[in-house]
Amino acid sequence: MEDDTDTGLDPYLVPKNSEPSAVDNSAADLVELVKAWERLRLRYNLICLPVGLIAGIIWVWQLIPWERTITGGITFGVTANFCFFLGPLIEVYVRGVLGRGRANPLLRSMLFGGGTFLTVVVIIFWGLLGLLNGIL
Repeated sequence: MEDDTDTGLDPYLVPKNSEPSAVDNSAADLVELVKAWERLRLRYNLICLPVGLIAGIIWVWQLIPWERTITGGITFGVTANFCFFLGPLIEVYVRGVLGRGRANPLLRSMLFGGGTFLTVVVIIFWGLLGLLNGIL
């Protein structure tokens, strides 16, 4: 019987590969994605917080009880941050399906900008509901 180890045809040997594996690259890509979105979360909260505080002040100004305003604000803040998670989730999915794992700064900017805009619109709407509650 012939020795296959010299020719590299032994099926029981682990192949030697000098290139980094796809798993190594995907782990590094995931770390980059998480860090980038966590930096964006700080911006998101800094944009939404003043708008939310103004909406809360409108609610208090319209004599809506503090408890209801604070509970609503906390609930909305938690919900908004949960919805923020949809941004990285969609990016992971799109990168996995369409982008072959490559980062796409335009996609991230569009997801962040669109999501932040929608959140601010909802906060303004929430504030207007407080105003309407005081008028009606």
